[in-house]
Order: sequence, then C-alpha cells, then structure tokens
Amino acid sequence: AAGLKLILALSSGNLILPAAASKFTVAGNFTYTTGTIDYETTNSDSTIVFTSDQTIAGTFTVKHMEFGGSQGSSRADHTISDTVTVAGNLSFTSTNLTSFLTGTLNVKGNVSDANAMSSLSNGAIVFSGTGDQTVTGASGAEVTAFGFITINKASGTLFLVGNIGVGGIDYDAGTIDAGTS
Repeated sequence: AAGLKLILALSSGNLILPAAASKFTVAGNFTYTTGTIDYETTNSDSTIVFTSDQTIAGTFTVKHMEFGGSQGSSRADHTISDTVTVAGNLSFTSTNLTSFLTGTLNVKGNVSDANAMSSLSNGAIVFSGTGDQTVTGASGAEVTAFGFITINKASGTLFLVGNIGVGGIDYDAGTIDAGTS
C-alpha cells in the first residue's frame, strides 16, 4: 500500500531476507543499529533495493545492492553515513541520476551502471573482492561518473568495461585491466 512504513526493531534474532531471486525494496530511510541481516547465503540473488532520496545509516553487509526504481524526479540523493559492504554485486538500474553525497560502499563483486546514472560526489566505492571484479559503465557518448574509488584487491583483477570517469583514485593493491575504457 502507498505510504506503508515498516519499522523493525529486533532485540535478538536475525532479519532474514527471503530466498529465490528475491528483492527487498526500501523506499524510505534505512537505519541499521545491531543484529544480523541474513540474506540467505545459499541464494545468490537476494538483493536490497533503494529507490528514492534516502539516508542509509549503519555499518552492515548485504548480498547484492541495487539503486533503482522510479524516483519521480531527475535525481535521487543517497546519504550513506557509514560503510556498507556489498558481498555480491552493486547495480545502478535507474533511468534517473543516482548520487551519493557521503559514505562508502565496499564492493566484493561486480558494479554495473549501463544507464550512466551514477555519481558519487563525496561518496566512495572500495573494490576489495578477492576474485576478478568487473565495472561495467555506459556505452556510446554517455559516461558513468564515480567521484572516488579505492582499489584494494588482495587477488584477482579489476576489469573496466565501457565509458567510466573517476574523480579520484586511491590505489592500494591489485591488478587493473582498463581494456578500452
């Protein structure tokens, strides 16, 4: 229902996101304080989806994360107050600009933004997966723009595919294959 608000306060136990290609959509602010978000590790498709102007607070880990949906305006601003670890893939699927004003996304999987709709502003993405990772940016005249990235890979290669712009890079470790990007 429109305007439905879910407030979940667990003093113990886990929030278990359902299995079988599931998406858990958050349309308002999201605050994590304690406990475990169990994304059912046997399900490779559990995804948390953020869809509008939001504040995302707390340090936590999710399987996959997506910024998408129809925000109803020309851009959606996300304020991440801490570090969110994405154990799997990070996707930008919106046709509107998705902007990160602050915070860090620590990504262990792939990043895709084929619509050239991401902009990190003062936010950062850390590539820290131990296997190969691929960043897929826009094609044609469009450019996927990341404000700041850190490459800190103990093993594996970071592959860049498509048109990708970066405001700043902190290189700690790992192999980068820029291809034709």
